[in-house]
Amino acid sequence: MQLTERIEALVKLGTCMVDAANGNGNSAIVAAISSAQQQNPWFDPSSVKHSLKSIGAEWLTPHALNTWISGYPQGFFNPSTPKSVGTIMAGNVPLVGFQDLLCVIATGNRFVGKNSSKDGGILQAVTSTLIEIEPRFAEQIAYTETLQGQFDCIIATGSNNTARYFEYHYRDIPSIIRHNRNSVAVVTGAETEWEQMALASDIFTYYGLGCRNVSALIVPKGYSVEELLSKFAHWKHVESNTKYSNNYRYNKALLKMNGVNFTDNGFLLAKKDFAISSPVSVINYWHYNSMDEVNEFIALNSGSIQCVVASSSNLPNAVPFGYAQTPTLMDYPDNIDIIDFINK
Repeated sequence: MQLTERIEALVKLGTCMVDAANGNGNSAIVAAISSAQQQNPWFDPSSVKHSLKSIGAEWLTPHALNTWISGYPQGFFNPSTPKSVGTIMAGNVPLVGFQDLLCVIATGNRFVGKNSSKDGGILQAVTSTLIEIEPRFAEQIAYTETLQGQFDCIIATGSNNTARYFEYHYRDIPSIIRHNRNSVAVVTGAETEWEQMALASDIFTYYGLGCRNVSALIVPKGYSVEELLSKFAHWKHVESNTKYSNNYRYNKALLKMNGVNFTDNGFLLAKKDFAISSPVSVINYWHYNSMDEVNEFIALNSGSIQCVVASSSNLPNAVPFGYAQTPTLMDYPDNIDIIDFINK
């Protein structure tokens, strides 16, 4: 299959994904939207649709795909001997493994995926739809319960604990091993009300379970976190998810029991803490005196930060408020170029 044919099929897939998210069509994706939450309570229809629309409308378009591909040598997409790429995927947010899949099949290589038990069946519904569009992709896509056999390279995503296992188990194979990451937001106090409200989507989309979700706020000395949280009222609907509301009640009780001071807007708890990672329904924050402190903190914790939400583009891996969950095709997890890795 030629690269142009792969692109054409992927563009058609993007249209199917957007149509399914809008309630149109009769593809396997439409059925997966409804059934995913039965397997994973976090994957409610709104979260699944958001992921489908983001990928279909932002990635799988002629312009986005051709711009992405043009950044690499054309030989990367026409291998003389296709590689077999074993991929172990997480299940924290809908379609979290799609970018790995896309990189493998776009380059003409073979994807062998081990889905998370929490995947909800969405990725397989998407790939089955792609194979319906272009049956030759069946030669490039396979799923397995146990990732065993001969692979040219491995891409594995998991927790810090599973990452250590992957690093040992696949020590003799070229690999990308990803571990826990979170994102932070740098607030200056000069944000517009729109930016304050947009920050809420960086926190609450996918209920805060993704590596691009903001789990820590870095705010200037004297800044009112309570006032900021009052701008998030339009996301109060997250508490309608039982898993989220249970986490909120549990963490609130835990903070009270441990005598920890916190701010509460009714569905989000904010506590002073330098930690980047925080439990669902909790966000950490700390006050800074100068931007030098901020830059030093980000540099020291770069291995645990996926992106920095801020109005300033001078900060590393910075994205504007409200855009943490709309990465481009070039925004690779852990900032490791997957296309380059597969080919080199």
